Amino acid sequence: MDKFKLHVDGKVLRELRKDTGLTQAQFGARIGLSRETVSSIENNHPGAINSITVQTLTRWRQECENKASRDLLKRFSDHLRKVLNL
Repeated sequence: MDKFKLHVDGKVLRELRKDTGLTQAQFGARIGLSRETVSSIENNHPGAINSITVQTLTRWRQECENKASRDLLKRFSDHLRKVLNL
């Protein structure tokens, strides 16, 4: 089965993570990723972006839910709707 590729902008994810006040290492530990993977995603490295899963995005948002600003959470949700053509 082909993997569905999500064309997510890592900059949006970086803004959301930074708004939580967590470092890449702290954030990665909370969502099950290494600091290097978080960095690669946030810097739009093709391998990391092409392998990102809905589960990872869900964990990313859940971790930010009560820590990031409502504005950034809305921007993230709007970005996902665009990526998923919803």
